Amino acid sequence: MNLQFSLASALAQALLHSIWQLALIGGLASLGFNALSGAPAKARHTLGMACLLAMLLAPVATFVLCWQPPAPGAATHVDWQGASGAEPGAAVTAAPVPPWRDWLLVALSQAWLIGVAAMTLRQFGGWRLLRRIEAQPFVQLPGPWRARVDALTAALGIGRRVSVRLAQHVVSPFTTHALRPVIWLPLALLTRLPADQIEALLAHELAHIRRLDWCWNALQCAAEGLLFHHPAMWWLSRRIREEREHACDDLAVSACGDAVALAEALAGLQRSAPRHESPVLVLAAEGGGLLKRVEHLLAGRRRPANWRATALLAFAACCAALVALQVAPPAHLLTNLTVDASSSGELTPGHHREYTASYLGEKQRHYEIRMDAQGRVEESYSEGGEHRPIDAGVRTWLGSMVAMNESGGSGKPAALPPPPAPDAPPRLQSAAMSDESIRLMGAIGADPRLLAVTGQPARFDRTSFHGRIHTWGSRDFHLWGIDDPVGGEATFTIAFEGPRGRAQVRYAGRTVKGGGWAAESFEVLPLQD
Repeated sequence: MNLQFSLASALAQALLHSIWQLALIGGLASLGFNALSGAPAKARHTLGMACLLAMLLAPVATFVLCWQPPAPGAATHVDWQGASGAEPGAAVTAAPVPPWRDWLLVALSQAWLIGVAAMTLRQFGGWRLLRRIEAQPFVQLPGPWRARVDALTAALGIGRRVSVRLAQHVVSPFTTHALRPVIWLPLALLTRLPADQIEALLAHELAHIRRLDWCWNALQCAAEGLLFHHPAMWWLSRRIREEREHACDDLAVSACGDAVALAEALAGLQRSAPRHESPVLVLAAEGGGLLKRVEHLLAGRRRPANWRATALLAFAACCAALVALQVAPPAHLLTNLTVDASSSGELTPGHHREYTASYLGEKQRHYEIRMDAQGRVEESYSEGGEHRPIDAGVRTWLGSMVAMNESGGSGKPAALPPPPAPDAPPRLQSAAMSDESIRLMGAIGADPRLLAVTGQPARFDRTSFHGRIHTWGSRDFHLWGIDDPVGGEATFTIAFEGPRGRAQVRYAGRTVKGGGWAAESFEVLPLQD
């Protein structure tokens, strides 16, 4: 399998398995939130962030486990036993993967990449909006209020310098940046709200800085961009933001000592500020659900356990796991194979074997081996027309082209010969065949003209192949509604045997629209034992 499609397959597998993995992690997070319903909000926030990080790591681990780097030996594996032992008229295949699975694996990875690009553009738009806000005029906080901010900063244990800016275009307080934090306030806030409420809002924004929520929010934005496809992630992300605001409210109350003032300030902001959507990268004071925050501040109300969400996520995890485990990556993506053999059986003096193979997204490979009249062997190998040395990787690829079940016409597989030494030429006994070639052999084996000589069933002798078969495309990789994903042409002779005797078939033909082969010449010659 080539690099691009092996990556696409592994990515699709990771996405499919992420459906049940993220649902399972979401269910565990719901259980944890229920267990910590009476604990401080910061504990639930920590649990939520840990589960969100697990949601990010689970697909990454699955991708690493599913991705197999494209190896030269991963070309194609043909079931010759099934072809030679098939009943007449039966479908002869090489255990193909259903086409819809290949379509699903590639289309799923492409759809995810498009979604990630869209989410990235959305977050980039938030960053651009923030940059425009920072580029517009602002004024610094007056001296008396600057002293109050310094006192709150010391009370919260913040060691960095915090800048507070007032701007006409800002409609609600929010905090930006981590190393050099900035608190933005509406210019009219100092005249619109009482001093204790303004101080409570400042304490809340400073709590975000104390807790490094800018960093946690950035991680959360990354998770939303990569895992946008899963509802469990969005549920957990929303819950994390709620708990973050609750934790900051608790910390602000501990610094300013007035929960009522903070609740009234939040209510005042909700009444006076117009409805707007804050950039995804900022931490706004009115985020996290106003009613829940007011209830949390005034009543300290314990959040009830939500067993419905836990049960729903667990059920979704089970269903998604059953679906994901049924989808396997494509077996191979060989699209063009040409085999040219000047003789049958083992390579003998004066004869040659040639293999030309193409894979999606890779250079064409060509291998040729010849034996002169004195028995000397010459080999050559090229990729994309450039000559390359024949190393162990090339030997592995050649082994995949010729290493087949030693079944012959008996239908009983024998053990494969041991692998050759790295510097030894392969023991080429017969030509490799694509899936379409095997289908052709099955059709020939069911032809009445052949069966009249050999009887039923007719099995082909794979060592007797002499000629050329050229196939391209793959039924296993049928995308975008292509009517004819495969094609081929062939000219060869091959022997068949059955209960009545043996016969040699001389065949020439090509594939036709709609699938199948059409013979241009077909001759059956009886053979004497």
